[in-house]
Formats: sequence, C-alpha cells, structure tokens
Amino acid sequence: MLQMIPITPDHWEKLEPMMQAFWAFERMPFASDAALNVWQKAWAHPELVRGWLLEFESETVGYVVLTFGFSLEYNGVDAYIDELFVKSDFRGQGFAARALEFVEAECRENKVNTLHLEVDADNLAAKSLYAKVGFESSGRELLSKSIRR
Repeated sequence: MLQMIPITPDHWEKLEPMMQAFWAFERMPFASDAALNVWQKAWAHPELVRGWLLEFESETVGYVVLTFGFSLEYNGVDAYIDELFVKSDFRGQGFAARALEFVEAECRENKVNTLHLEVDADNLAAKSLYAKVGFESSGRELLSKSIRR
C-alpha cells in the first residue's frame, strides 16, 4: 500500500536526489543549496506549501508538492501541484495516480476550489494520466517572469 509521508527537514537526504532527477528530466538547472533554502521557507509556511514522500514497502518511490493560492477566476482558494515525481523504476505502477488522488482529497479537506498542474507538451505519458484523472487544458499558456531570485 502506498503511504504519503509529510516531508520534514529530516527527509532532505531522501528528497534532494529525487528533486535533482526531476529537475534534470524537466531540463531545468538544479542547485542543491537553493532547493534546500526554498524548502526551509516551505517548512516555515505549511499554509502555503505541503509535500509528501511516496513510500511503498518501506521504499521511497517519489514525492509530490502542493502549493496554495487564491484566484478570483477560480472562486477563491486554488492549489497547484508544483512537483510530482516517481522514480523511473517505479513508473507505470499507479503511484502517480494514487498520489493525485491523495492530493485531491487534501484539496477537498482544505476547501480548494480548483487544482492546477503544469505539464510539458511533449510528455505524453503524464498528459494521458492527467486526462484520465480529470485534468483538462484551460486553453491558456502559463507565462512566467522572475521578479526576485
């Protein structure tokens, strides 16, 4: 049975290599010190950011991170799956789908109206999974501008 373990500072040694693998897969530069710094901010603000390790038979198989916001368009509290990663050896076994179910339940419990996520256009496996569990395109593109680094 998949267990969802809240990520704490004690989990950094498990989390950091998975983040590095996820960011490499997404073709994003990864800096361990910067990642730890942002996690320290996250741990200080659980009302904004929560994360869970995916554990199966005493092995960490991945992680998921959920952030909270507020949107007029989406009628109040919304949330964003910021990162969802399953180690390559464990993909295709339903772990990501179960993590998504768990996150959706967390959102319902926290009165979230809309759950968002981002996926690369060429990541067909992820897009297929997300469509199966009810995610659909808003028809818009996410545009970003760095304000502060």
